Amino acid sequence: MSNSEWYNPLVGYVDLYLCTPRNTSWTYDKNMIARREVIDKRLEEFAATVERQRAIMLQRLSRYFSEMNSH
Repeated sequence: MSNSEWYNPLVGYVDLYLCTPRNTSWTYDKNMIARREVIDKRLEEFAATVERQRAIMLQRLSRYFSEMNSH
């Protein structure tokens, strides 16, 4: 999954007539249910990926500005 992908948890048609304060039914994708540990691990992996990308971009910016100053 890329950073820009998002999976809609609503599956199927939304019947607004059923949307009352007492209605607790919810249609969802069972594939999205996961243990807390699995979610935490995935978030940690995502954070590490973002941090690596951040470091790469900071290096590129540093090189760019160094080259700009040397010309």
